[in-house]
Amino acid sequence: MLKKTLNRIRKLSRLNKAALLLLAASILIVLLFGFQSIFKMPASESAAMDKALTEKMDALFISKNNEKANEVKKVLLEEAASLRFTGPVNSYKFSQSQAMQRGVYYLYLDENYPQLFDEQEKNMIKQWFVKITKRAFTIEWSDFYYAVAFQKPVTAPYRNQENGVAALAVYYEIIKDADPELAAKAANYAKRNAILWRGNFKNADDSITYQKIWIYNAYYFSKYLEPELLSNENSKKSFEHLLLQWPSDCGTLGYNPDSDVLAYDVLYLGTYLHNSPELRWLADCNYNYAQEKGLKLESFMPEFHPGLQFIGYNLTESPGIMANNENNPENLPLKKPQTGSAYLKAAAGLTQFPTYDMPDKIVFRAGWDKDDFFALLNLRFDAWHSYKAPNAFVTLRKGSTFISEDMVKSERSWLPKGRAIVRDENIERERLNGFYIKEKILNRFFRIFDIFKFKLFESMPKYADVIDFADTEYIDYARTELAWQDWKNTRTSILFKNNFFAVIDENAGRKAEEHNVIWHTVGTINKKVQDSNTLLLENDGNLLAVKFLPDQKTSLLIKDSAEDAEPYSKLSPPTNDIYLTSNDKYSKMMALFLPAENDVLDNLNVAQITDQCVGIESANITYWLLVNDDKGNLGGTNNNASCNNLTTDAKVSVLEKSTDNFVFYYANATYVEFAGRNYALSDRNGKITLT
Repeated sequence: MLKKTLNRIRKLSRLNKAALLLLAASILIVLLFGFQSIFKMPASESAAMDKALTEKMDALFISKNNEKANEVKKVLLEEAASLRFTGPVNSYKFSQSQAMQRGVYYLYLDENYPQLFDEQEKNMIKQWFVKITKRAFTIEWSDFYYAVAFQKPVTAPYRNQENGVAALAVYYEIIKDADPELAAKAANYAKRNAILWRGNFKNADDSITYQKIWIYNAYYFSKYLEPELLSNENSKKSFEHLLLQWPSDCGTLGYNPDSDVLAYDVLYLGTYLHNSPELRWLADCNYNYAQEKGLKLESFMPEFHPGLQFIGYNLTESPGIMANNENNPENLPLKKPQTGSAYLKAAAGLTQFPTYDMPDKIVFRAGWDKDDFFALLNLRFDAWHSYKAPNAFVTLRKGSTFISEDMVKSERSWLPKGRAIVRDENIERERLNGFYIKEKILNRFFRIFDIFKFKLFESMPKYADVIDFADTEYIDYARTELAWQDWKNTRTSILFKNNFFAVIDENAGRKAEEHNVIWHTVGTINKKVQDSNTLLLENDGNLLAVKFLPDQKTSLLIKDSAEDAEPYSKLSPPTNDIYLTSNDKYSKMMALFLPAENDVLDNLNVAQITDQCVGIESANITYWLLVNDDKGNLGGTNNNASCNNLTTDAKVSVLEKSTDNFVFYYANATYVEFAGRNYALSDRNGKITLT
């Protein structure tokens, strides 16, 4: 431990001295000034005003009502008169995006209600945005902090989610006649510094909330400065990335730290831009879900939803912006997506220095019906806004949510507003669904430097390694590894379509030490069988049986998830925390999720996990799950797995025994032998009947 500490200190001493001086100056400025608010009004009052305006504009986008337009106009003129967003922003640079929001609203009103503002009012608005634009170029103390963190020269426009370049594009459109020189400066800066749909399809941050913000930034930069980007491939992939990972029940999806995020506003924008029947289907489904649950488009961040203006866009009547594309069909019916499981890669790192094609998520999807199995595995911990999520499940659903992250609302009131919310690195790994070891004291101490994005003592690797992934007709699986503090967690996730979902964790350390695999379950425990570690979970009328299979040296603990803090999820907050704990230097643990009826526990028997396979027996059917990792650890030797008179080189396979016969389902196989007989396999993935 001492040796590692000394090595880290040596690395620290080799850092660029200028960067360290800037960092020290930033720390001093924060200590002197950062804890004071320089806003003209209390933060709570400001937040209430922002929310009220967003709700008015959302209603206008949907209703196209003249009265609503006048209500928004009144607020904009009041804010213009008070010169809001023209004073110091302190640590809260997101106010630049909020100012851009007002610009978007004004341009929408001016375009769709041309008689709404008289010339005097228009001039008032334009002069207001001249001052806002000048403020956007004014360097403040927090810009030194951003310069260090982003390794860029000290400039004033906001960097996160590329908010600054998008805001300048909107300001340019408003002030280009009122102050041509300043407008040209704004446009030139934005064009020099923007990436957006020029070179990316995803925000580098690991958050649905920030991805939505980034998409809107890309849209408005493109609309006002480079319209050819609106229909390019990156634009299309932005929305496809959301679709690929969205739950099959069309419900909410969020992480870091949001849980109940809705996206129908952005999906309607994608529908309009790309004439996508799949996006329109998901947008409608997401919207209907929100109506059913009484949900609004709300987030822990101030945001706006201009995609709502396209909520009435009809694919069968309006061709959208791609009307000039000769290959675009005239009439597109709504279409349920057909995508299955997927290994997603995307940009990470810093917004201005993205690393492309990096591991992002693995989606396990049995289909797009509400009660189909769906699970989402996170692979990353790399971005400005990222959390310690490699090899941890975000959610697991079948009709309802049964596994979720344990996110709670918390703020560090002693920090500036922009750093107060507990998120990113400060979300405890213990709140996620995966392998967990307690952080060493040194790492926990240096985690306070998260306020400066100072990651020398970061304890979690940036990515889980994806060893194998396959999406086949009957079985989807992934093998992923996380190397963390002298431990390796190998996680094998298997979806036997709607029959079961299994997760096997092998944990190997350099020495014996306490380690855990944690699951946060949602719903009431309808029934529990302690001896067999089996739970019957019930949530919103849906049932799911969960079988936990620890090895002989692993204990299981079930705790209530009672929290003093308010959970982010109003729909699916965790109700129980499941700890599979071992003190050995090697352990093997399994979680098995099965469709359930009320009497499932009376008929379910799962044999203890072995090196070869797992047997799953119910009243009517028996499965034998075989997993082969080419090392003999999970499945025999010589690259073969053997169980119940069956031997195969399949990476994952299931032997189904019914009353009449045996059916063998396999993924990535060339060989199978059953009861002494060899069977020819025509494809590497598929099924055959064994006799």
